[in-house]
Amino acid sequence: MIYSIFFLSPYLGTSFIAYLCSIAYLVINFTKTINLKVPLKIILLFIFAPISHLIIQLFYQQELTALITFKYFYGSVLFFLYLSLSKRKSIVNIKTLLVLLSICIIIEAVLVNSVISAKYLMNYPKTDDGELQAAGLFWGIYLRPYSIGGNASITASLVVALLSIFHHENKNRKRNWIDYLAYTAVLVVYSGTGILIMIAYLVSRSKKIKKISLNLLISIITILLINSIDSDGSSIFEKISYQYMTDIIQYKIYQIAIVFVEHLNPIEILFGRSWSLHDPMPLGGDFGWLNALEYGGVFGALLLIIQYANIKKYKATLGVLLISSFHYAAIFSLGGQLLFGYILYKNFKSE
Repeated sequence: MIYSIFFLSPYLGTSFIAYLCSIAYLVINFTKTINLKVPLKIILLFIFAPISHLIIQLFYQQELTALITFKYFYGSVLFFLYLSLSKRKSIVNIKTLLVLLSICIIIEAVLVNSVISAKYLMNYPKTDDGELQAAGLFWGIYLRPYSIGGNASITASLVVALLSIFHHENKNRKRNWIDYLAYTAVLVVYSGTGILIMIAYLVSRSKKIKKISLNLLISIITILLINSIDSDGSSIFEKISYQYMTDIIQYKIYQIAIVFVEHLNPIEILFGRSWSLHDPMPLGGDFGWLNALEYGGVFGALLLIIQYANIKKYKATLGVLLISSFHYAAIFSLGGQLLFGYILYKNFKSE
């Protein structure tokens, strides 16, 4: 129940509740935290190395910005420790969380497109004057629900990631209403990234070659159909059209060029770019991995790669989070950190 509250806390307009509660729990259980039997590999990769990264950044940027950067990239360690210390055998009910999140998304979609203005909801980013930030209407009538991600792409990716955990932990079950509820939630969010990630994930789950071939054929036909009827980018398939994807790729190339041209400081190249609280929040953006390289540096990027490479279980979930973060970084959102902390806990627990 507590983990579900953590997961849904962005509806209150802040993610710090989850971090503060986890820190408080670790402090209260300080003796148990110190005596926690964690493998040396986990200590080095997921605790010691991130802390050393933080210490290095403290030498050349403000303390608070260094801590925020640390929380952004390595917050999942807190939730891993929280789960590891919990006395309850089943602290996270993935089925309940998946159903609850999917229902919340669908209800939010109905409300913001009927009786409630989204600018009054705390999970929608706003400008200084209180107006919605980058939340245009699709087809002139539909406003996407942002839900716990504060962003359509992140939210849809988290639903698929949750679904993949649910499938991993219930391998012998047949497809039922829970699957279709999650599919509906992803479609309602109407994120091109989320829809493509969901298609790719479902195709990857097909074990029989005939089934894979059929799914691939259906996917190819669907994409061709989308491109044939979406020549001006105004149809309902705009977010997964060829033109939209081409524009995104070109923009990503431009972003990469800008970052590497501006990065002239060797220290920042190695350990991450410094920033000020007076600047707009730089962490996030629509190219998650480039942002990670820019503000985590080569050291941070290598550390993350090594961490992810050591995950043995729940590889489908990790794949969903990693691939989706080529757009908005779902893996560094609160929900992504909660899920990565969970699969890290499950990997450690199985050793």
